[in-house]
Amino acid sequence: GLIDYYNTMRMEVGCRWEELWRTTFFHDITFLREAKLQDIKLPRKPTVKIAKKEMHGGYVQEPICGVHKNIIVLDLKSLYPYIIKTFNISPETLSPKGELIIKTKWGIYKYALEKKGICASVIDKLLQKRVHYKNLMKQYPQDSTLYKAYWWKQEATKRLANKVFGYLGNEHARLFKIECARSITDIGQELSEFTKQTVENLYRYLKVIYRDTDSIFIK
Repeated sequence: GLIDYYNTMRMEVGCRWEELWRTTFFHDITFLREAKLQDIKLPRKPTVKIAKKEMHGGYVQEPICGVHKNIIVLDLKSLYPYIIKTFNISPETLSPKGELIIKTKWGIYKYALEKKGICASVIDKLLQKRVHYKNLMKQYPQDSTLYKAYWWKQEATKRLANKVFGYLGNEHARLFKIECARSITDIGQELSEFTKQTVENLYRYLKVIYRDTDSIFIK
């Protein structure tokens, strides 16, 4: 339940119970540790109030109402983490001289590819840890204590990776950079639309009846 989840998250991140409820604290610790390994300094947390900046979230298609049968559900695995990793999206890689150009509804953002960004590094490690925990989990019966312990560990690392996007878009975060968050969500929307068009163009008898961020429902 909730206690198992938060206790596992606390142990994975390395913080006290009373610090669990601080919105950006999990990722502050995670990124500070990675920064220490890379011998780089991160900016301080914002000390003055920053005006909220507008951005789009994941695309949600208005569903076709009714009772549907024979539905195929496509799930884009770890969509936002893989976007960060693939396009090297990170505050310090955002550069006017960047080689990678991302066109968004808010403008054009460029990212340098010469060096892996700290966000891509953190995502890489979290995804690898999740695979490791899932492999360990499969070695035990589903009703065993160890199976459940490793299930919570893989779930905690999954959520930490998925929430890096939200951390970048949070004005209270140490690594707040709205351009990065906008880039991630806009690429996610494009991938969702590309998948829909591909399915319906290749198979005329199929129709996408609903989409929500990284999930596509096909009839």
